[in-house]
Amino acid sequence: MTKKHQRKTEEAESESTSETSRKASKKQKTVVAPARHSEHLPSDASKFTEKDIVALNATFKPADEDEIIMPDVEVTDPPSQYLLPDIGRDVLEKQNFDIRMLNTTDKFVKQFFWSLNRVVVNSGLDIGTVESKTDSLVNHLLTRALGFDGWPFGVRIKENYKLAIDDKKVSASPDFVVDMGGITILVTEDKHLKRVSLPDYGEAQILAELLACGWENMNRSWSGKYIDQTIYAIRFISSYVTFYKAEIPKAYWKELRRGLPHKQSIEILRWPGENTKESGLDLAVAEDRDIIFEALTKLREYFLSFDSSTTTFTNASSSTTSATAPAEQSSKS
Repeated sequence: MTKKHQRKTEEAESESTSETSRKASKKQKTVVAPARHSEHLPSDASKFTEKDIVALNATFKPADEDEIIMPDVEVTDPPSQYLLPDIGRDVLEKQNFDIRMLNTTDKFVKQFFWSLNRVVVNSGLDIGTVESKTDSLVNHLLTRALGFDGWPFGVRIKENYKLAIDDKKVSASPDFVVDMGGITILVTEDKHLKRVSLPDYGEAQILAELLACGWENMNRSWSGKYIDQTIYAIRFISSYVTFYKAEIPKAYWKELRRGLPHKQSIEILRWPGENTKESGLDLAVAEDRDIIFEALTKLREYFLSFDSSTTTFTNASSSTTSATAPAEQSSKS
């Protein structure tokens, strides 16, 4: 082989190798998903998914201890008549549960356990459907047992709230919100949650509702400015109860108003920490029931500890409501 012919062969082989390398590189190139913008968000909170949690730069984080979420207040007036330590899941699972066997004459306690029995008996059969019995139980718990429907509180049922992210409007209608001039707690249950399944068991919807309630609080604020907010949420899946606490700084609200946040982020604490259908505290278990009532009473006492003059919200007529912790708000811009 001549030197000239040898050089041509080497050049051809080199070109062939380069072409093969380019093709391989093209195949291995990572496909980057298109950037999401606010217009890509669903218009309804019930349609939010895990990818929307990511888009909103939010994270749900487990809290192993209730002290991380619950305010540090002394419980002075717990509704102890509802505890009934002898009534557990083994009793409440019975189809022929006899309300007359309860060791109480309190008609409201009897009503509570009758509703709880209906929820437990139907557990697993009607979760996340219109047949769920959870809403009646939650309504009794908030209004009759804990007194959240008495002044200065108010319980708003399935009222509509709007969240504005740039030109995108998101609508949310939580099952219940506890209003104290401004929204303090939102409560949602499995009949209302549209995605009570893997991977998030309704948490994407809860996030959208939290933000919509917080947005409503600012719309109702006297100052008309962005404010730091702490908002609580409670999720009921059958008889299982999970508590959430979201601290949302005014810097996040500012960025969110212009579009999906990239610099600012928020963290929502979850207690108990695990996230499954049956990982919450169980109202049907006497020990858990005691913990649930204590936690709810702590929230009630915490908000009552604030004088109404410190609350930054007005009771002006509005078709929506939301809730935050008055002492943890700042109206400084």
